[in-house]
Amino acid sequence: KAIKDMAPNGYESIVEDDGDIYYDTYQAAYDDDAVSNTTVATNTLLTTKVYAEKNWIGSERTNVTLKLQYLAEDGRWTDLASVTVDGTADADPKTPYYENEAWKAVWSGLPLALAGSRLDDAGRTQYRVTETVPNGYMQVGDPVVGEKEDSGEVYPIYSFTNMKTVSLTVEKNWSVTDRYSKGEITAGIYRTAGDQNPVGVTDADGNLRTVTLNSGGNWKATVNGLPKYDENGNAYTYYARELKEDGTPYDQTEETDTLRIIHSDSQTGENSFATAVRNIERITIGGTKT
Repeated sequence: KAIKDMAPNGYESIVEDDGDIYYDTYQAAYDDDAVSNTTVATNTLLTTKVYAEKNWIGSERTNVTLKLQYLAEDGRWTDLASVTVDGTADADPKTPYYENEAWKAVWSGLPLALAGSRLDDAGRTQYRVTETVPNGYMQVGDPVVGEKEDSGEVYPIYSFTNMKTVSLTVEKNWSVTDRYSKGEITAGIYRTAGDQNPVGVTDADGNLRTVTLNSGGNWKATVNGLPKYDENGNAYTYYARELKEDGTPYDQTEETDTLRIIHSDSQTGENSFATAVRNIERITIGGTKT
């Protein structure tokens, strides 16, 4: 005989004599009613949990949206449910996904095998958590995936670290006569923290980050998204230096055959720095004593 069970909405499973079911999302239990000569199949959803936590470098904090996704059958990561953490645990959550502790989130009651998902070798849905990085902040490194024990079970936990970012504006000023040709210049970006020696700010390939200043850009450029702190929470100070043809920086004040180059550095706001580069033409005045 075949018994048709009471599958949840959207499912229909045919159970053979031994009671096995063909999908792994639910666990079936059977109860025979001798009076009505019927068998009732009760399905219990097999679930899992996913956790996430926010870490910060520096004192600044802001609301962050953490998004749970699952890998769909077509290979695309698909949004499932989001939690916005603000540092205050939800005292009376209305959904099974919420901020369970300060800067921590949980998604509970997740089907082990979600319909429409691509299952792994163990027959389970593949979940992950991503974050929407707030404006003016950056994610430090890649998310770290660890394990969290809860009531004797082990679940994945995704850890994200963020920090505030700052900007550096570099401006070129000229004090030259009309006979002097104002050429495009390149300035390198540098920083220091505490009593550390200044170092160049590098890109992903290890090259010095630079800005190009020219008349088309009104001799001004701004670099955004610079980390505000080092890994120990020490605040950076940023500045720029005009670069020579060989790529080395000029000193804060330096003279060439034709110019005196002066760099003026300042912090213009809580999260902004500026360097003004002034080139002053050197003029030789000749005369004859009589």
